[in-house]
Formats: sequence, C-alpha cells, structure tokens
Amino acid sequence: MIARRGAPMAKAGLSPATVAAFGSKTRGKILRASLALFDEQGFDFVTTAQIATTADVLEGTLWYHFKTKKDLVLAHLDTMEQRLEEHFGQPFPEAPAQAVETFLALFGILWEFRYLLRDPLFALEPREAILERLRDSYVRIEGLVEERLRAAEAAGLLDLREAGVREIAANCVIIGRFHMDYARMRHRESADTELHTGARAIASLLRPYMTEGVAGVLRTRDPAATLDRSEGQ
Repeated sequence: MIARRGAPMAKAGLSPATVAAFGSKTRGKILRASLALFDEQGFDFVTTAQIATTADVLEGTLWYHFKTKKDLVLAHLDTMEQRLEEHFGQPFPEAPAQAVETFLALFGILWEFRYLLRDPLFALEPREAILERLRDSYVRIEGLVEERLRAAEAAGLLDLREAGVREIAANCVIIGRFHMDYARMRHRESADTELHTGARAIASLLRPYMTEGVAGVLRTRDPAATLDRSEGQ
C-alpha cells in the first residue's frame, strides 16, 4: 500500500550519530532531506524538486552532488552500513538493561533508513547491481543480529541452546522489515511511536529465550523508549 502524499507519517528525528555521519555541508543536507522524504512518502513519490526545497538548496545544486536518485540511494546505503559498523564496533554490554538497549538500537539504526528495506527499488539501473547491493545488506544485517544474539548468550542473557540462532536472527530481521511495511499501512501513529512498536515486537520474539535478569528489565521498564531521537531532521 502506497502512502498518500497528503498525509505523510510524522517525522522521527535522526539520531545525533547519523546526523554526524551525513555531515553539515551541502551534500549532507541533501542526504538528510532526501532520507526524510523517502522514509515518509516512499522513494517513487518524491521528486528532486521536493528534496531541493526541503534541503533549502537549488535543484541545480542537488544535481551537482547527485546526478540521479539512484546516487542518493547508494549514498544512503553507504551511510547505513557505516552506522552499523560503528554500532557493532562497540563491545556488547553484560548488564541486562544496557544489553537490551544495545540490541534494540540496531533496529533504531535500520528504522532511520527504512525506505531502503521497505520500498521496491528494483527499477533502478543497473538493476542487477542494485539488487546485489540490497541482498548484501540483508545478509550483513542478519549476520550482525546473529553476532549480537551469540554475544548475549555468552554473557548469560539469553538461553539459545534449544533454538536455531540463525533462524532467530532471520526472524528478527523479518519482523523488523515487515513492521516497516505495517507502520506505513497503519499510518496512524507518529514515526517515533511506530519505532517503539517495532522494537517491542522484536523484544517479544526474544522473550522465550531471555534469562531472568533480562526478562526482569522488560517487566520494569520500556527499553524501546531509549530509541527516542534527540535531534530532528
């Protein structure tokens, strides 16, 4: 279902880390503006004129930095992968509360770039190159989720002995990906609220495998609230 132009989902601000990754120069302004529009309205429904207006630049300036909309997609993919590498470059905490927040923060990063995982981008040329890049991203994301699950088990936070870790990792990605579609179709809540709902859905998937310390965290606090953005787009 395609979002209507007249009723875009309310914005969720980018995290300070993603804002910093884009930078403050003209190129970064264009990338931030286009990401916000693609996330809210869908890639196919956003024009370069809209992007230029939102970024407060001339359309010719946009073309100077990005020859096609495909170039914006590739730049967003590069930044998403950069953010994932930064996130997974940090050690996994052993304290239950921080561990839950760290795991859910992965969904928070992907949510910022959700149109890449949600929208059909197969019409972009060269088609096979775009498809391969997107496939590589999915494989990488599943691998990173699996890595986090194993780290949580090693820290005594999850008990996965009876489960297939790769299957659970794939299910986390599937639920997160489907929620991006679902949130767009529901179109009722703010983007921040939908972000929290998706994070809670992933936490619910993992609940049967949680040790008491982690389960206790979820009974007493909402870890998804830590995904609130402190900096707007």
